[in-house]
Amino acid sequence: MLASLTHLETITYRAALALQFFDSATGQAVTNGLRVRAWAFDPAAPRPARRVDEAEKSPTGGVYGFRSLPGLGGYQMGEDVAAGSLAFLVYIEDGLGRFLPQTRRYDLPLALAAVQQVTLFSSAGRPIPTGYAAIRVQLVRTTAPAGAPPAVTVVEPARWARVTLSVPPGSAGAPAGIFHGQADSRGAALILAPYPLIAAGVLLDEAEWVITVEVAHAPAALAADATLLQRLLPELAQDELARQRFPPLQTTVEAQPTAVLFGTVTVVDAQAQVYAVVGSPNVTQLDFDLSFGRALTLRTQVDGDAGHPLSELLIQSA
Repeated sequence: MLASLTHLETITYRAALALQFFDSATGQAVTNGLRVRAWAFDPAAPRPARRVDEAEKSPTGGVYGFRSLPGLGGYQMGEDVAAGSLAFLVYIEDGLGRFLPQTRRYDLPLALAAVQQVTLFSSAGRPIPTGYAAIRVQLVRTTAPAGAPPAVTVVEPARWARVTLSVPPGSAGAPAGIFHGQADSRGAALILAPYPLIAAGVLLDEAEWVITVEVAHAPAALAADATLLQRLLPELAQDELARQRFPPLQTTVEAQPTAVLFGTVTVVDAQAQVYAVVGSPNVTQLDFDLSFGRALTLRTQVDGDAGHPLSELLIQSA
């Protein structure tokens, strides 16, 4: 005869936050090499972090979790705590150099407890996976076009700009795709996309497609984030290079408005990096030719000197 069981008590333990990471190019889970840290802050009165916590990686999978975070002790033991009552910033970096760092905000506890999925974007130096096209770009920001013909002057790298590619249908019957990439603190970006479908009868070394490129950039919003993060992390205040390399909030990166792109220019003063815009000064999309097996670098062309484009793609952002 089975003995009866008596329920004595229920013990609840909830993790403060759990994150799972995915590669923006391949869609595969990223399960190793990451370091994930978090600190609390008050959006109404930001002050330097008193404590920085580090997530632990699940021994059986790729989930990174925080056992505890400041102010959430009651929630973790099962108490009712108002959803989103405490704000935290989470900093993600890849020790293997494959992905760009990110800064994300989470309002905890979550209204619905669940593992949060995070998309990671390729770094400029990442190895290229087999079967993927590599599209590279060095983005530089210019002044607004002025004069007749309109001329621009290079100001600085377009740090943390967002790049969007529209690519024809992929191989193996995959649909046409939109692929995103991000520039790093130097304005350099790598976007990976599966090669489009090759038409019947076309040789591999003759396969070519047209892809469309857009860039989004909002330097003022990015600068505001940098100021906030500098106040929250004292080590950033002491190091100008660290401030430049530290990423803004990911929501800011993804909300940037479309920038103007300069596809063709003439050189006015090479040393001062002054260029006259050829054609419309209000273009927001450019087309480029992608060839199978050959990396594509997006560059502004020099009118009358097609064999010697600029090293960068010129953009104008407010």
